[in-house]
Amino acid sequence: MTVKKTDGTKLREGLNSFLTSLIAIVLAMIAGSILISLVDASPAAVFSALFKGAFGSGKSIVGTLNRMAPILMAGLALTVGNSASLFNIGFTGQFMLGSLFATWVGVYIKLPAVPLIALMLLAGVIGSCLWAAIPTWFQLSRNVNFVFSGIMMNYIALYLCNWLIMQFPGYNAMSNATPTIQESARLPTILNSLGGVNSSIIIAILLVAVSSVIMFKTKVGFEMRAVGANRNAALSAGISINKRMFQAGLLSAVFAGLGGALEVMGSTYRMQQDVQPTYLVMGIAVSMLGKENPAAILVASLLFAGMQNGSTMMQLKTGVSSQFVMAVQGMLIIFICSENFITYIGKKIKAQKRMKTEV
Repeated sequence: MTVKKTDGTKLREGLNSFLTSLIAIVLAMIAGSILISLVDASPAAVFSALFKGAFGSGKSIVGTLNRMAPILMAGLALTVGNSASLFNIGFTGQFMLGSLFATWVGVYIKLPAVPLIALMLLAGVIGSCLWAAIPTWFQLSRNVNFVFSGIMMNYIALYLCNWLIMQFPGYNAMSNATPTIQESARLPTILNSLGGVNSSIIIAILLVAVSSVIMFKTKVGFEMRAVGANRNAALSAGISINKRMFQAGLLSAVFAGLGGALEVMGSTYRMQQDVQPTYLVMGIAVSMLGKENPAAILVASLLFAGMQNGSTMMQLKTGVSSQFVMAVQGMLIIFICSENFITYIGKKIKAQKRMKTEV
């Protein structure tokens, strides 16, 4: 017999999860402040410049939104995989293959804008899923570690894409890049008076809603989460472990491929050699901060996009390297991973307060 959680229990769990993430952010800022102090800079000035560069004006907000879509897609990809205990470290390679397939369609297929954009999204999904199927199959049928094979596939993807880019008719040897995609393949912009937000962010937000429905309103999503929560219990309930893990791996790749396609259609308009996307680490952090909550994943991706966008102004105003943002992101991951320790400290503090009250 299963016991349903009351609304009050769900609310408390959600609040505790939010507070834990908030504490992790505060601790990361404190650790970042210590680092800033070591280079004789003002933590207040650095964080102020970072915030202004991210959200301090209309143009800053536009820049942040333009960086947000691929980070959001990375967060969704990692979250979906993690739901079934499948850590998709091969996201980078899947993103690259999705970008490549979408670029090919955008350069050479002649169609009106709407069907062409839809076909590019589909091509991105096909490219990433084909690439993800290999390590997922090795994991489930040959027990080859998914993380290890995913890392190796990332390297293979880089060099394979380098070679395939050179095979594009019209390959630009000066810029080591494919031809640019057609005008009709480019996503339209909104808020043009502020510099223009590419509409990839709208598609990405819609995909957050789609992922939420799949994960929380369907049998497939429920069984994937059951596998991630307790594999033995899921097996006892008659759930096919391998089937659901394979589906989680492919669904994760779907979001990776869509992210690659959206970046091509919304910002780069082509694909260059030796350019590896750097969204994996941010996707891990967004996924961990969001804790499978679509709204929290959306907010976390906005935060990380803001940090990326604000780093330029931070460096100009304070002289602190933009790489400092990567250090803060790394510390966020460390403190998020320390969730159990933070929870333990919180319980200790509550217990001491209770003892004092009783005395």
